[in-house]
Amino acid sequence: MKRRVPVVLVLIIALFLSAVPIAYAAPPHVVIFILENKNFSQIIGNPEAPFLNKIAKNNMIMTNYHSMTHPSLPNY
Repeated sequence: MKRRVPVVLVLIIALFLSAVPIAYAAPPHVVIFILENKNFSQIIGNPEAPFLNKIAKNNMIMTNYHSMTHPSLPNY
Protein backbone atom coordinates (compact mmCIF):
# COMPACT_ATOMS: atom_id res chain seq x y z
CA MET A 1 0.00 0.00 0.00
CA LYS A 2 2.86 2.37 0.83
CA ARG A 3 4.24 1.84 -2.66
CA ARG A 4 0.99 2.55 -4.45
CA VAL A 5 0.50 6.06 -3.08
CA PRO A 6 3.68 7.55 -4.65
CA VAL A 7 3.00 5.73 -7.92
CA VAL A 8 -0.56 7.04 -8.06
CA LEU A 9 0.63 10.57 -7.23
CA VAL A 10 3.23 10.44 -10.00
CA LEU A 11 0.62 9.22 -12.48
CA ILE A 12 -1.82 11.98 -11.50
CA ILE A 13 0.88 14.65 -11.81
CA ALA A 14 1.95 13.25 -15.20
CA LEU A 15 -1.66 13.29 -16.37
CA PHE A 16 -2.10 16.97 -15.45
CA LEU A 17 1.24 17.98 -16.97
CA SER A 18 0.47 16.23 -20.26
CA ALA A 19 -2.99 17.75 -20.66
CA VAL A 20 -3.25 19.92 -23.76
CA PRO A 21 -5.71 22.82 -23.71
CA ILE A 22 -8.46 22.52 -26.31
CA ALA A 23 -8.75 25.43 -28.72
CA TYR A 24 -12.33 26.20 -29.72
CA ALA A 25 -13.24 28.00 -32.91
CA ALA A 26 -14.86 31.40 -32.51
CA PRO A 27 -18.58 31.45 -33.25
CA PRO A 28 -19.45 33.03 -36.62
CA HIS A 29 -22.10 35.33 -35.13
CA VAL A 30 -23.00 36.61 -31.69
CA VAL A 31 -26.42 38.15 -31.14
CA ILE A 32 -27.16 40.16 -28.00
CA PHE A 33 -30.77 40.87 -27.12
CA ILE A 34 -31.38 43.78 -24.79
CA LEU A 35 -34.79 43.13 -23.26
CA GLU A 36 -35.86 46.27 -21.44
CA ASN A 37 -39.06 48.27 -21.34
CA LYS A 38 -37.55 51.28 -23.08
CA ASN A 39 -38.13 52.79 -26.49
CA PHE A 40 -35.34 52.73 -29.06
CA SER A 41 -34.98 56.53 -28.82
CA GLN A 42 -34.61 56.33 -25.03
CA ILE A 43 -31.42 54.24 -25.37
CA ILE A 44 -29.72 54.94 -28.71
CA GLY A 45 -28.11 58.36 -28.55
CA ASN A 46 -28.71 58.71 -24.81
CA PRO A 47 -25.52 59.76 -22.96
CA GLU A 48 -26.71 57.81 -19.91
CA ALA A 49 -26.26 54.53 -21.83
CA PRO A 50 -22.65 54.78 -23.07
CA PHE A 51 -21.98 51.02 -23.14
CA LEU A 52 -25.03 50.17 -25.24
CA ASN A 53 -24.38 53.10 -27.58
CA LYS A 54 -20.77 51.97 -28.09
CA ILE A 55 -21.97 48.46 -28.95
CA ALA A 56 -24.58 49.89 -31.34
CA LYS A 57 -22.02 52.16 -33.02
CA ASN A 58 -19.41 49.42 -33.53
CA ASN A 59 -21.81 46.66 -34.57
CA MET A 60 -25.24 46.15 -36.11
CA ILE A 61 -28.66 47.20 -34.85
CA MET A 62 -31.51 44.89 -35.88
CA THR A 63 -34.59 47.12 -35.83
CA ASN A 64 -36.83 44.86 -37.89
CA TYR A 65 -37.02 41.95 -35.44
CA HIS A 66 -40.51 40.73 -34.58
CA SER A 67 -41.82 37.97 -32.35
CA MET A 68 -43.20 34.77 -33.83
CA THR A 69 -46.00 34.37 -31.31
CA HIS A 70 -47.66 36.28 -28.52
CA PRO A 71 -46.94 36.26 -25.62
CA SER A 72 -43.23 36.37 -26.27
CA LEU A 73 -42.26 33.44 -24.01
CA PRO A 74 -42.26 30.85 -26.87
CA ASN A 75 -39.69 33.00 -28.73
CA TYR A 76 -36.94 32.24 -26.20
